[in-house]
Amino acid sequence: MANAVLADASSSASVNPTLIAVEHTSSETIKLVLSGDVSIVSRFCYFDEPLAIEELPLTLTESQTEYLYQAGRRFLAEKQAAAYLNRAEHSSYQLTVKLQKKGYIKNEYQPALDYLRAEGTLDDSRFAGAYLHTRSLSKKEGHARLFSELRKRGVAADTAKQALNDFFTEIDEAEVCEGAARSLIRKGYTEQKLYSALQRKGFPFSMIKRCLTRLSSAAS
Repeated sequence: MANAVLADASSSASVNPTLIAVEHTSSETIKLVLSGDVSIVSRFCYFDEPLAIEELPLTLTESQTEYLYQAGRRFLAEKQAAAYLNRAEHSSYQLTVKLQKKGYIKNEYQPALDYLRAEGTLDDSRFAGAYLHTRSLSKKEGHARLFSELRKRGVAADTAKQALNDFFTEIDEAEVCEGAARSLIRKGYTEQKLYSALQRKGFPFSMIKRCLTRLSSAAS
């Protein structure tokens, strides 16, 4: 039996399928078996309106069919998002973009993301922390650049600021700046080009000046 939620729910709704069986697969999920060898699985929370069932088989109205297929699409969006999260942390924005590319519309993916967020599976704060740790392994960047990178990934400003505060509580930004400066000096950067490159990496001018003064003193 196909576990299918058709991409075009509106065209499917015009068929007015018959509901043949209902199975409660868990306390939160339900499986609806329809005519045409189709089954739809979803969570109760994904139904905008409860499906009134007095007896089976039940020929569904157009609106009932639409609600049913919509609930199924939301469940599929949740499963797709969970698959992405199983591979790596994602921000809500990143998942939104990926689900849109998969053909889900806002009314389908938003309830799914809300559910994952409520369950703690999706957490922008956790994503931000993981992102900063991973990026620090290959790049030496300051607060301003990292804040910008988090914002590009859809992390809210307050969440990004808190993640950065936590990150730089454990890591000394001045030491990161010094490491970045050493790396650039080895590549031949000097004077104004060195200052400009470090500023692009997100370090404040005052920190750059102190860092380069220390390096100059150590070298003399």
